[in-house]
Amino acid sequence: MIAKLSKPEYPRYSRIHGEEGKVELAVKIEADGRPGRVDVIRSSGHPRLDDAARRALEKAVFVPAREHGEAVASTKRIAFRFNLEEWGK
Repeated sequence: MIAKLSKPEYPRYSRIHGEEGKVELAVKIEADGRPGRVDVIRSSGHPRLDDAARRALEKAVFVPAREHGEAVASTKRIAFRFNLEEWGK
């Protein structure tokens, strides 16, 4: 469960050059709710968009998974779609 997740910043260069795409990431959620390792599972095809999505997840706050009443580390997959029309060019 996500407690706080900001929308990634759409990189200026990507906006100017019409870069769009969907990036899928896997984030390790530590037992204290902080994000750990963030890996790109499926690239948008544009490194700037992938990096923007990764930075957004690195700032997120999660509610950790629980096992037998104890907070435990887990992994979650999250996708972001960068679409100029939806984000407002």
